[in-house]
Amino acid sequence: MENAVKMMIPIKEAVTLTGLTYCCIRRLCLENKIQHIRSGKKYYVNTDSLLQYCNTIGMSPRG
Repeated sequence: MENAVKMMIPIKEAVTLTGLTYCCIRRLCLENKIQHIRSGKKYYVNTDSLLQYCNTIGMSPRG
């Protein structure tokens, strides 16, 4: 079985990647709509999960 490394980025980087607002991404974390971890006060978002969510709602990430 192959172990894949999950790419986790802080919400501020996710804002730049997707164009969604900080509050929107944080809300997605709180509602467990995207995979994330919390370290202290900071949230780290799984990029695969976030991009999959963006594709589901028909949004293309910023390039």
